[in-house]
Amino acid sequence: MELQDFKFSETIKVLELKDRVPYSRKNAQFLNIDEMTMVRYNSWFVKENKFYYFKQRNFKGMMNHLLGERIAKQYGLPVVHFEPASFNGNLGLASLNFRESTKDYIYGNSDLFPFLSIFANFSFLKNFFNTTSSYQSFLKKFFDLMSFHIYLSLKDLQFYNLLFEKEKDEIKLAPIYDFDFSFNVTWSPYYTYHSEFGQFILPTPSFECSKKKNYEYDDLKTFETLLQLYPEFKVSLLKILDISIEKIIEEVGSFLDYSFSEHLFEHYIEQDEIKKELIRGLKLK
Repeated sequence: MELQDFKFSETIKVLELKDRVPYSRKNAQFLNIDEMTMVRYNSWFVKENKFYYFKQRNFKGMMNHLLGERIAKQYGLPVVHFEPASFNGNLGLASLNFRESTKDYIYGNSDLFPFLSIFANFSFLKNFFNTTSSYQSFLKKFFDLMSFHIYLSLKDLQFYNLLFEKEKDEIKLAPIYDFDFSFNVTWSPYYTYHSEFGQFILPTPSFECSKKKNYEYDDLKTFETLLQLYPEFKVSLLKILDISIEKIIEEVGSFLDYSFSEHLFEHYIEQDEIKKELIRGLKLK
């Protein structure tokens, strides 16, 4: 099913976007985004004195975002809210601009993660916190974010998809966004987590039967060390087992007044089971 074939119920309010915000240095400053970002992502709109970013997506991309938003909320993670929207007859999603003009933001690039090692990067992050307790609280939330990434099998973990908010000489997660490349992993001997701040491998039950290379052993050792050094990472991973994808699908269906097709429903059920089998196989309890 293609997005253009999907018809929203008359009971669903679809944002009709018309007034596109043109690029200018002044508009970029007003939206609190850098000029390069506004040039590259130039689909900003204003409606009723609110600013939105519009995404025209295929049907699966739209569902990935709506499911991802609700799963993030279950983790207690800050997340962008997506609403059905249209522009020039094209359906998609609109997200409300969450950046506040009085606050500073920083991408998850080399300013925060200058090393290849995930452990070196975690140590470096201590420089952004005034107390040990605030740093530890941040790590707990960050491990929840990693667990969320693993559950979604989110593959687009680039620095421009990870934003942090500066707050009193410290940092915290800004609302997360962009779930396009998710819910699309096949069963394999291991699951590779690759991001701007590090890489590791989570072995599946069939890992020992596979042909392993030296770098794979290194990445597996990274994962095992993470569990040893940070018990809170284990707690975050176990949250995957508490996700009820059936309930979340029901919430999205109710939000859109739409019934998932059997094929689409089974796709998300299969993705859910792959991740849960992965976590159960780790025997973290």
